[in-house]
Amino acid sequence: WAKSSDCCSWDGITCNAKSGEVIELDFSCSCFHGILNANSSLFKLQKLRVLNLDNNDFESSMIPTQFNKLMELTRLNLSDSWFSGIIPTELLHLTKLVSLDLDSNSLSAEKSFLSKLVQNLTNLEELYLGLVNISSEIPQNISNLSSLKSLSLDDCNLIGEFPSSLFLIPTIQSINLNGNQDMEGTLPEFNVNNSLVSLDLSWIKLLGNIPYSIKNLKHLNTLKLQFCKFHGKIPSSFGNLFNLTYLDLSSNRFDGQIPSSFVNLEQLTTLRVGSNMLSGNFPLSLLNLTKLTDLSLADNHFKGSLPPNMSLLSNLETFDASDNTFNGTLPSSLFNIPSLTSIVLKNNQLNGILEFGNSSSPSKLERQHISDLDLSNNKIKGQVPQWVWKLPQLMILNLSTNSFTGLEIFSNDFPRPKIILLDLSLNAFQGPLVIPPVYMEALLVSQNNFTGKIPRSICQLSSLQVLDLSNNNFTGSIPWCLKKLNNDLSVLNLRNNQLSGNIPEIFTNATELISLDVSHNKLVGTLPRSLKSCSSLEVFNVGDNKINDTFPFGLNTLPKLQVLVLRNNKFNGLLYNPHQTFGFSKLQIIDIANNHFTGNLPSHYFADWNMTTPKDFSGFDYIGYGGSYYRDSMVLMSKGVEMELERIFTLLTAIDFSGNKLGGKIPQSIGMLKDLILLNMSSNDFTGNIPSSLANLTQLESLDLSHNKLSGQIPPTLGDLTSLSNITVSHNQLVGPIPQRAQFQTQDAWSFEENFGLCGLPLSKSCGNVDMEQPQEQESEEEEEEEEVISWIAAAIALAPGLIFGLTIGHIVIT
Repeated sequence: WAKSSDCCSWDGITCNAKSGEVIELDFSCSCFHGILNANSSLFKLQKLRVLNLDNNDFESSMIPTQFNKLMELTRLNLSDSWFSGIIPTELLHLTKLVSLDLDSNSLSAEKSFLSKLVQNLTNLEELYLGLVNISSEIPQNISNLSSLKSLSLDDCNLIGEFPSSLFLIPTIQSINLNGNQDMEGTLPEFNVNNSLVSLDLSWIKLLGNIPYSIKNLKHLNTLKLQFCKFHGKIPSSFGNLFNLTYLDLSSNRFDGQIPSSFVNLEQLTTLRVGSNMLSGNFPLSLLNLTKLTDLSLADNHFKGSLPPNMSLLSNLETFDASDNTFNGTLPSSLFNIPSLTSIVLKNNQLNGILEFGNSSSPSKLERQHISDLDLSNNKIKGQVPQWVWKLPQLMILNLSTNSFTGLEIFSNDFPRPKIILLDLSLNAFQGPLVIPPVYMEALLVSQNNFTGKIPRSICQLSSLQVLDLSNNNFTGSIPWCLKKLNNDLSVLNLRNNQLSGNIPEIFTNATELISLDVSHNKLVGTLPRSLKSCSSLEVFNVGDNKINDTFPFGLNTLPKLQVLVLRNNKFNGLLYNPHQTFGFSKLQIIDIANNHFTGNLPSHYFADWNMTTPKDFSGFDYIGYGGSYYRDSMVLMSKGVEMELERIFTLLTAIDFSGNKLGGKIPQSIGMLKDLILLNMSSNDFTGNIPSSLANLTQLESLDLSHNKLSGQIPPTLGDLTSLSNITVSHNQLVGPIPQRAQFQTQDAWSFEENFGLCGLPLSKSCGNVDMEQPQEQESEEEEEEEEVISWIAAAIALAPGLIFGLTIGHIVIT
């Protein structure tokens, strides 16, 4: 814009040819930044008819009320421009408006806003209020907007009855009410005389069936009805919607088969019917829909084999038929569709070997665009064909949970694809691991029978972020060359192999490492001092080895460490260092069970521990690496039972000091860890009374103090711990009555056995006339010192029916 020139010649400005007055301003995507003030000269343009301020940044300011001065406005677009606050009702004075767009801001509206709008803006043809917090019903008289063509009220927190009167507007062409989950109702019978082209009612509770009269929407090209709770059959009358290009019926309760009349939907490019209860064989009528680019049949009850002539869908780009019971071999014709980018067939019963027909010829491979191939959890066997590595666009290859036995011999005479994920876990691979000729970010080969040494060629995968070789039979030492991966490696899991030797000093500058698990091997020596460099480390598990070292106080400065597992080794020495605080500011789970730690713990030992957890129960979250294809796991001991847990729930806190030689009193400061879920101090030499401060642990779900030398009575206040579901105090010197509270009475008798002075249920020994709830003797405050400790394996599933364990999802293997 040049000040010396006429503004009517400037970009975005249109003037009246005769009067020279500005009548249109189009400043969309103009990088405006700041607040639109009430005294802006904009509001002096009283002949303005069109104003477009779309896609600018008005810094979360409010819409000025002065817009009501622009009474000639017919089109106003303030969408996606960072306005906030309540929509001024002064906008409703602009009675000449035919288009109002306030979409995608942070706006809210008075509850009467829509009713007033219907009364005042009777000339409206387009109304876009997406993401405006309206929180009211759509007025039934909305049909008074007799010229309305397009209505968008998506994600507006609308409530109440679905307004069927919308369909009475003769001019209406587009309706979008997506995301208003508090609206409900049923679809009306549709008249023949309508103009609907696009209809999106996703997430509205539209109970019942789709009416047969849906066939009357003859102009419809887009229909989105996912998450609407429809049930019954999909009407065959859909076959009359000849102009339909986009159909989404996913996440409802439709049953039966896809109607054969779908053969008529020849313009269809997107068909999504996933997450229903549809059944039958693959609908052959769909093979006639040659314009399909997106086909999803996932999460239904389809069965039988996939048709051999899948290549008839010559424009298909994404195909998802996961979570069904399709069987037979994978048709090779599927891979002859050059446009195909994603094939997801996980969780079926496909079998046979992986064959791709003639598509393995070099010329055809060059034309393939497959980037995502997921065949996990099927019954496919044989070898992984070598030409898979020649797919030039391949990024995700998931062949896990099948019966593959090997990789075909491959050559290096082709460009290497850059694969984000290669998952070969849970198969029947055996022998040495041969690294495919590809660049990888994640390599998962767990739960196979790979043998021999870890191949040094892994160290050449310079972009590797996740390496999971767990649950195999690798032997030899951990390769020193793994330090070459320190720039990017986030996960190193070598768990449950036959590795031996020391853990090498390879972690200097491993600042991206989040999870390190070398448990269940035959490793010896001491912990590498370079671990102090792992500033991102959250999970450290060296359990079940033969490591001979003292407690790793040097790791207490790691700012993110949440899980420390040292169990079943030869760690020794004290857990208390009087010259420094405990540190470990984020620690939630510590397991040092079955080592040789000694000494007493002072009464204030736990005073500076910071075992707190987030209190957000809104959704599941897990400790460790955040990728969707890898989660940290662990072993948990409870009541002598070992459980394999697949997840480490963020709300879980645990201390397991069991199986050592710790003595003295259990510190009273244990009662300060109010978020503690599991406490196991069993099989030590603790003496004195059970700390009464345990009654402060209101979240505690499991308590094991068995096999010590504890004396006195069980504190009756422990009966107030309503979350406590597992209590074990057997093999001590306790006396007196067992508290007669539900938490105690639901335990087995063996949880209290070998305490010759205990009486009362669930033991058979009666207490006679002894007061069943007499107070415990006063405990002494005597303290002794020792070093700090951590231990326990990260966990996330039902140890007992407590809340946190009950919420945790995982796989349990009882050994």
